Amino acid sequence: MEKYSKLQPVYSSRKSFYGKAKVLSLNEHTHALYSYGELVAAVKDGEVRLCYYWDYSSTTCRHVHEFLAQYAFGFDGFTTQALRNSLRFFKGDYVLFRSWGFNGTL
Repeated sequence: MEKYSKLQPVYSSRKSFYGKAKVLSLNEHTHALYSYGELVAAVKDGEVRLCYYWDYSSTTCRHVHEFLAQYAFGFDGFTTQALRNSLRFFKGDYVLFRSWGFNGTL
């Protein structure tokens, strides 16, 4: 059941992301975020993975925050700095998309 949809702002004060953020839903528990056509984040069974360039721009960060608020339980309200600190704690584990079958070109 692969399905692409535009990420709609629910928690953000933005009116729209103007089609620049899309979500690929592979099944009920697996979702991937594409910002400007690049894979930047994924959630599988509640586990979050962030790609190396997830914080490349402030707009991409907004997309990631909205995606996590909608698809990852307990991530609503996290700041970018808090996410960065968490990633350091996990020592770079956030780049392991391949173990899920994501290769960035779905």
